[in-house]
Amino acid sequence: LHQPAHSLKSRLVDRGLNAAGLLPGGSPNQGDHGTARHAMAVLAAVGDPMQALAAGLCLGLAARAVPVVLAGGSQMAAVLALALALAPPEQRAALAAGSVIATTGWLAHDRGSNLQLLLGRIGSHWGVEPQLAVSRLRFDRCRSSALRDYERGYVKEGVGAGALAWLWELSGREPQALAATCDAAAGALQPLTLGRRPALWSMVAVVCQCSPAASCWAARSGPLGWLRHCRARC
Repeated sequence: LHQPAHSLKSRLVDRGLNAAGLLPGGSPNQGDHGTARHAMAVLAAVGDPMQALAAGLCLGLAARAVPVVLAGGSQMAAVLALALALAPPEQRAALAAGSVIATTGWLAHDRGSNLQLLLGRIGSHWGVEPQLAVSRLRFDRCRSSALRDYERGYVKEGVGAGALAWLWELSGREPQALAATCDAAAGALQPLTLGRRPALWSMVAVVCQCSPAASCWAARSGPLGWLRHCRARC
C-alpha cells in the first residue's frame, strides 16, 4: 500500500482499548495514565510480546549504561514509549539519551506517516529527547526490481535494514557500496524462491561475505539453511 491504513489501525486500537476498559466510556477501572501499571495494561490489550521483551532489554541495558539501537519505525517508537513508562522518573532522560531508533529513509520520509512527529510527542509527554537516526541507503540505482520497489513506495518493511545500514555508515563505509552489494546479491538470488524479503537475504549475504555460489546453495535450504550457513562462517 502506498498509503498506510491509519484509519483502520485507529479503529482496531480503539476497539481493543475500549474492550479492556482503557478508553473513556469503557470500564471504570482505567488506571492512571503514564504509570507502569497503565502501560502494562495497554500492552496486554493491544501490544505485541516482542515489545515487552524489547522494552525490558532497553531498561536492563540502560541501567548498565549500554547504548541501545532500536531497529525500526513506529513499533520501535512504541517500545521506547513503553520503556519510558516503566522506567523510574529519574532514569528516563538517560534511557532516552542512550537509545536511538534507527530506520530507513523510506520510513522516515514516508508521506503517509510522520515518525519524527510521533517521537516528538513521546518526548514531550515524558520530558525527554528521543534520538532518531536515518540511514542514507537508497536503491534507486539498483538493477533489481525487487529492491527498486522500496523507492516506489511498495515496500516499507526492511527487517532491521535501516539499523544495519546506519551501522554500516558509522563504520566509515558508503551507503552506495552497500546498495551495490545488495543489488549483486539480489541478482544472484533472483532465480530462487525466497519470499518477499529480498533486502534481508541480500544483507545477510553481505554480512557473511558469501560468494554467489555459496549464497545460492544456502538459499535453497530456506531461512534455516541461511542461518546454518552464516553460523558456520561468522
